[in-house]
Order: sequence, then structure tokens, then C-alpha cells
Amino acid sequence: MLKKVENFIKEQGMLSPFDTVIIGVSGGADSICLLTCLHRLREQYHLNLYAVHVNHMLRGMEADEDEAFVRTMCNSLSIPLHCVREDVKRIAELSGTTIEEAGRNLRYLSFEQECERVKAHKIAVAHNRNDNAETVLFHLFRGTGLTGMTGIPKKRGQIIRPLLCVTRGEIETFLSHEHIFYRIDSTNLSNDYTRNKIRLSILPIATNEINERAIEHITSLSDQLLEVANYLEQVTAREFKRIATVSEAKVALDVREFSTFEDLIKREVLRKAIKSISGLKDIESIHLVDGVNLCKCQVGKEIHLPNHIIVKRGYNTIIVYDSQKYSDRNDMVKNDLLVDIPLTIKKEDSMKKGTVQFVDFLGKRFEIRLFPYENSLIIPKNSYTKWYDYDKIRDAVVLRTRREGDFLMIHPQGKTKSLKSLLVDQKIPREERDKIPLVACDSHVLWAVGVRSSEAYRIDKDTNWVLSVTTDR
Repeated sequence: MLKKVENFIKEQGMLSPFDTVIIGVSGGADSICLLTCLHRLREQYHLNLYAVHVNHMLRGMEADEDEAFVRTMCNSLSIPLHCVREDVKRIAELSGTTIEEAGRNLRYLSFEQECERVKAHKIAVAHNRNDNAETVLFHLFRGTGLTGMTGIPKKRGQIIRPLLCVTRGEIETFLSHEHIFYRIDSTNLSNDYTRNKIRLSILPIATNEINERAIEHITSLSDQLLEVANYLEQVTAREFKRIATVSEAKVALDVREFSTFEDLIKREVLRKAIKSISGLKDIESIHLVDGVNLCKCQVGKEIHLPNHIIVKRGYNTIIVYDSQKYSDRNDMVKNDLLVDIPLTIKKEDSMKKGTVQFVDFLGKRFEIRLFPYENSLIIPKNSYTKWYDYDKIRDAVVLRTRREGDFLMIHPQGKTKSLKSLLVDQKIPREERDKIPLVACDSHVLWAVGVRSSEAYRIDKDTNWVLSVTTDR
């Protein structure tokens, strides 16, 4: 068995010469086997080994005896040991997680902290083939996607799992032949935990009554699915990069390009968008299906997912965002962008040569001038300069963002239209509407920049003074 593990380590590139390795050691058969294997490979790889034991304080004297056993074992092998004692039950209660999850999080945190302390290169943990089969079945029964069926990774970052090539039976046989003792965790013999039910009931039935190579076949399938998942991830990453616009708490997917994808790629691209915002905790396949179906829905339709994630249909996008972090209007309030900015230039100022007011607003620079009108002047026709008859304007002119009741005059005869209706007709996405700078007097919008200018206050033969507003092209 040792040779099998050694070959597996070489094939997977798990160890390099002179690596410093942290070994997670509970005292059970798997971790004692891992400790023994790496100790016997120490000279070959010139390894610097450290062990970490986590006492979850769940089993009273039994847990203390486990800790003492591991300490004795490590001393006999001249491997330094760091022990962590934490009340996992209390941690679970405070964090709102299960005891299993709290224990797992504590173990990996302890491994990582010791890894940082001794500047280790690798963290070795003792998952075996049975653990992998249990994980695949657990994910299958609970409901999972392709990634969940790929099982336990052989390597991930600094973490390595050298025993994934052997079964629990092979491990116990090896320890028996080598006369190496180990501890038995009594909770592993209880059906109180879901994984234990798979370990103690389902897998034995599969191997004893259906096919003795059931675990091998599950492992083989998970390896094949891993290849498929890796290829799918490459395709997904390429398409995501092509159609996604990513900001701190929002991802916008081009809906036209998104709609051309096969449903599988749509779901994976959406999954990647959600993962980039908040991770995938509690995200299920049905959530992805519902999100993909927004392509066929009307603008403004949205679905609410776990962890405050909202997926919404825009005019030209599918938008994924964290509702607790992303809000255009909240951001604008925070940055004082909803405060009216008055255009303060006056006639008396305009008589001074070169007088101009500059205003930076919503990422644009505005240039405001006031000057006497002459018939010889040519009224600009471009989209970035607007002229208005200053004397016809009765209210103060300001720069601001939209408000309820805003309107524009859309016909010289006085016909008006609400700004909201205009933005809807122009298919401006709702999430973009608060970003449009407005030149306004009271509720009358003179210019929705980049959208439309009002027909009011037009320059004519009776105009005396011109208010000119110019922004970036």
C-alpha cells in the first residue's frame, strides 16, 4: 500500500523535495496511516513534518485520550505536534452552523494557522477512496450539479490528499500488518450523522450485495466527471469574459449573447456570475434554471436567491447583484450626488471676458456659459452642447439626477412627457437611470444628457441671453 501511495503522490505532483508539510492527525486509522506514510517518505523527499491535532471537546475523556495518543505517536516519530482545543458545539451555536460544519471549519483554520506559523508548503489531510465515494453519494442525494459529482479534490491550493488512491479497507489492513495502533471515534459508529448513514449502511449494501468494486466505480466516474467539469469551466470562463461586465457587487450579462448559448452554458455562466458576487452557498440547480428563464421575461422581472442575491432582467442585460451591497441610489446619496448643484453664473459675470462655470458631476465635466445672443451666431446641432433662452427660464437651473414628477416638453406647442416614460421608451435600463445627469429647473428637465433635450426655452429671434451647457463628448 505504501508503494501505491508513493506512486500516487508522484503522479499528482503532491510533494517536492524539501517541502514543509502540515499533517492533520485525529488519531483515527486514516490520519495515523497518513502520518506513517509521510514519515517513511521523509528521507526520500527531505520533508520537514509538523502535525496538528484538533480536540473538538465533544466526547469528554475519550477526546482527551485521543489527544494523548496522538501526542505519544508524534513523539515516537520525532514529529512536532500542535494541539488545538475548542468547544465546537458552542462555536456551532454561535455561528448558526451544524456541529459537523463548525468542526470542519475549525480544523482547516487550525491547519492554515499552523501552516502560516511554520511557513509550510503543503497541508496533508487523510481522505481516502471511501470518503470520496461517500461525498459523491451525499451530494447526489442532496441535489447537486456536475461539480458536486466530481468528489473530493486530490489537490487544492496547499491542501493535498495522498490517501485518495486507497480504500479504508486497505488502510486498516496496512496498519494491522505493520502493528500500528489507532483510535476509533465512537461518533463514527453512530447513525446520527448523514454521512455516517452512507458509510455504515448504504456503501456496505452496495459493496456486499451489488458490486464489490462499487467504491472503485464511483471513484472512476468522479474522475471522468472531473475532466468534463474542467473542460466546461474553460468554456464557461471564456464566454463569461466575453459577455460579462463585472463591478464590485454587480455582474451584467449581455442578454443577446447569453441567449445564444446552450442551456448548460447559460446555467454555468450564471453560476459563475453568482459565485463572483457572493459564493454558491445554498444555490441550487432550480435557482440557475429560474435565472436563465429571465431571458424570456419582460424587462424588470427579477428573482430573489439565497444570500441577498437578485437576478434581474434588464433591457439588454441579465443583472446579478447583492441587494445588501449594490444600490446606485444609495451610492449616490453616500457621495452627495443627489444634491442639487446650482448653475451660479450670472449676467454680470458674463460681461467679464472668459467667465465660465465648471462642474464635475457623475463622471462628466460640465461647462456653463452665459452670453448675449447675436443673430450671426450658429446654434450648435451636436449632442454635447445645448443652448437655451436664459430670459425665459423662471426657476433656478441645477444639475441633478431624476426625481418623481420630472418631465420634458417634447413639442414646441407645449406637449410634455414624463421623464420616466421617455426613459422606458428609450429602453434605458432601470439600474442606469439614476446615473443620467439632468439639467433642470424645478421638475422641468431641460436636458437629460445623452437622451433628449427639452423643446422649451429654444433660441429664437427675440432671444437676448443664451445659457450654454456643454459636457464631455
